[in-house]
Amino acid sequence: MANNNNSQKIEPSTQSQQSKKYSEDFIRFIKAAKESDNLVTMVLRCHLLTEYYMDKLLVAALSRGDILVDDDRCRFMFSDKLFVVESLNILPREIIDSLRKLNTLRNNCGHEQDYKILEGDVDKIGSPFGLTYLKIKKEEPEKELLFQTLMLIIARLSGQVDKYIQSKS
Repeated sequence: MANNNNSQKIEPSTQSQQSKKYSEDFIRFIKAAKESDNLVTMVLRCHLLTEYYMDKLLVAALSRGDILVDDDRCRFMFSDKLFVVESLNILPREIIDSLRKLNTLRNNCGHEQDYKILEGDVDKIGSPFGLTYLKIKKEEPEKELLFQTLMLIIARLSGQVDKYIQSKS
């Protein structure tokens, strides 16, 4: 996401517009994920959306965060952005840990031909959420487990990003 021209400093007057934009992106992910039976595609879409939220967080948290997410000279990868976000101490540990595991899963999917996502992979990205994840795992059918786990990650991340941006206004 090195060249995302939609990144901008978030001013208080655009706060409700930004929340609406996050909601639209979240809904777009849900729709796309539900339409796809391909688990790898679901992971890739979730990874892109979580990177989008991290970009918004970096832009809001750093006085020139736009340099990290918009400048073509800066080639920050997902893992680099995650380290910066972690160093800012804005997100709870479970989100950071889950995003790190999601990035590993995404790399496995992207670099290994015919990668099969197994329950153990889902456990790795969901386990940082503790009892919340265990409840999802117990209640959801196996074919829904990945989708519901990705939804958990996105919901928690988007909520924290929105909360942080609102606190800055």
